[in-house]
Amino acid sequence: MRRAYLFGFALAAVLLSAAPLAGQGCQMQFSVSVYTDGSVSDDLSTVYGYSNFVDNSTLCSCTHGNYGSQVSIYPPSGSSASNQQSGTESSTYISTFGTLGTYTVVGLGSLTCSCFGPVQTGGSPTPVPVQAVLTLLLSQTSCSIARSGGQAGTCQFVFGASAGPGFSGTVTGYVGVAQPFNPDNILLVPGQGDQAKSQQFTLAAGGTTSGTCNPPSNPYCFTVTTASGNVNSGTLTYTVTLSPGADATIATGTPGSKPVTVTVQ
Repeated sequence: MRRAYLFGFALAAVLLSAAPLAGQGCQMQFSVSVYTDGSVSDDLSTVYGYSNFVDNSTLCSCTHGNYGSQVSIYPPSGSSASNQQSGTESSTYISTFGTLGTYTVVGLGSLTCSCFGPVQTGGSPTPVPVQAVLTLLLSQTSCSIARSGGQAGTCQFVFGASAGPGFSGTVTGYVGVAQPFNPDNILLVPGQGDQAKSQQFTLAAGGTTSGTCNPPSNPYCFTVTTASGNVNSGTLTYTVTLSPGADATIATGTPGSKPVTVTVQ
């Protein structure tokens, strides 16, 4: 299945002109363009390339024919895929075999002019990034700490990331919890909710980071503990953010950051 979006298009145009013949007022002028674009399937298995050759030339007494279009896809490594078709449009595809990186789509267009002969022009390369899809994980987005007689209270949540299928090797990134927004001056135990925390991860396809706070030493477990001398109630807000590495992206329709609200009451 193809993704519902394309990665844009590239355009190259060639403009040529010929002086009008004696006694003629029309000047033949070339205006030909090549548009290229590309897409990647949802399962990351296939990259598609497209090329469209547009001829807006002023012909005068000349004629154009014998149109041809060619599109090629160049992977980050290995052999390319190409397809040449008669007419003004062409398309092709290439299997990724799980290889992440930037694939490049290049288009060419050709025609025969009765005045100039064969003419060929190319489109600017269009990059198509093939990236692992990551999703931010949170065990909960809210929790409460009961403030009773100045006794300490604790709330824990797990943060992390999961990787979608379809790629070989591993991808990296960071997921972290920012320092809390603490407008009510709630006193916290040092090192237990008063500081930011960031964790680097490495995931294979379909992998996830650890998902429990057992043991509490799990680096993806975040603990919030109020100090025994705290007498304030209110709300602490923590922002958890997923930062993908170069060969990964955040899943479409999912947030790259989420708030976690801790209520002290």
